[in-house]
Amino acid sequence: MPIRFSLIDEHNRRDHYYLDEECVCVHLREYCAGKDYTFGATNNLISNFKKGMDRKGRPEWKYKLSAIRTFASEVASALNPEGLEGVVFVPAPPSKSKTHPEYDSRVLDVLTKAQLQVGESMAVCELVTQHGDRESAHTGGDRLNPAEHAATYQIHRELLGIEPQTIIVFDDVLTTGSTFMGMKQVLEEAYPGAAVQGMFLARCIREEIEW
Repeated sequence: MPIRFSLIDEHNRRDHYYLDEECVCVHLREYCAGKDYTFGATNNLISNFKKGMDRKGRPEWKYKLSAIRTFASEVASALNPEGLEGVVFVPAPPSKSKTHPEYDSRVLDVLTKAQLQVGESMAVCELVTQHGDRESAHTGGDRLNPAEHAATYQIHRELLGIEPQTIIVFDDVLTTGSTFMGMKQVLEEAYPGAAVQGMFLARCIREEIEW
């Protein structure tokens, strides 16, 4: 069965508490929080995908590259090339700036490899970057709220020669929705005529969610 995008809706939106009813977000897979790489194929892929840059050059680095290729193929297969007119895919920035030795371009890499498979109808632009560095949430850093995320972002309008109709914020794992909402805020301010939506490789689920 081909992999398809699933919509975040009223049945699962509460798992990602920063999202509101107006948010349009889709995901490919489900990642179980609190479980290691042995907990199914998705947890294994995400674990390899998130391997730190300090693993580069080591034998296990090939698993990260393989995960990037797998996700790129899944994204490309799930997209309809004929429905991408006026759409721009924007990768969410990593926690480290480009000058930092731990800068990881994995999210952008998935998009650029998917673009090679989809063709020229898929527009990808690294429109948003982060100024400064922080510890990533999955390695123990503090989770920022949407406003705190937005304050770290910088828009590079000079990289995009068009006024997009739809901007797809692309990221790896949807957890609270804070990163997406921060991106949505700055992108809507920069492009008020565009619809800002989210696309994720996986959404985070928990076996037991406490509220």
